Amino acid sequence: MVKVAVFPALFILIAIVACATVESGESEVTVSATEVKEPPQEEGADAASASEVSEPAIVRTFRIAKTRLFLANGVFDSFIVIKYQEGLLMAENEFYADGTPSGAVVYIYDGSNIVETQKRAADGSYLSGHAFKYGEAGSLERDILLDSQKEPILTSTYEYDVEGRKIRWAISDRNSVVLGYAEYLYDSGRNVRVENYSASGVLQEFMDRTFDPQGYPTKELITASDGKEIERVELDYDGGHLSTKTLYLQTRKIGSTEYRYDDDDNLIKEIRYGRTGDAVESFEYEYEEVQ
Repeated sequence: MVKVAVFPALFILIAIVACATVESGESEVTVSATEVKEPPQEEGADAASASEVSEPAIVRTFRIAKTRLFLANGVFDSFIVIKYQEGLLMAENEFYADGTPSGAVVYIYDGSNIVETQKRAADGSYLSGHAFKYGEAGSLERDILLDSQKEPILTSTYEYDVEGRKIRWAISDRNSVVLGYAEYLYDSGRNVRVENYSASGVLQEFMDRTFDPQGYPTKELITASDGKEIERVELDYDGGHLSTKTLYLQTRKIGSTEYRYDDDDNLIKEIRYGRTGDAVESFEYEYEEVQ
């Protein structure tokens, strides 16, 4: 196993800093489905002639256009309409169930790189945001969480190896005081462990990731430095798609998520269940085809 520096964690702090980024990542998902049509061939036709008459594969690409949230009792709660311009994600406009605007997340670019996200209230006023800084190779180097006055609250800093993999993540406060950092371990090109350290360099916890023979992650186990299990996530697949994710806290099951897809391999529904197996909330995703 090769030890290479790493990427985020302080699994609690990173959740705070990455929240807006994660949401935007989900909304930017595009999925391609390929249909291969083989024309009938005359008996005895050779490979060359067959290839000359073969129709090209049809590639269909989709992007998320709308997300709907339903509560545990099935009541429609809210929805998000996603806007694009020239292929770039521009805004996620949020609405209550009756269509009343509730806010938005706006994306600002420099070329094709997102340099700022802005969380806005229903009246358009600025609430908070993230500012992003990139290196010469185009890799994200800093993610700065901003308050309502656009002043920095927390800054995430990323480092990479020569292959472009994130190898270290650190988080610091508005005074540039480091609060903690994480390092990543790679084996056979896969990120198999994340180690979280305090600002003084003391190991706090680590996450081990297990993969199946196809390269899909099947388990993420977070363990304290004393060896006690903190949290475990188990991942199951069906036909190459993530089908269920089950979460355990200190060995006790506390919830799970079920994923459903359409015939074009787009994720169309996400159902989250509580400890007792009852649905807590669900999300439905609507797509548009990219022409």
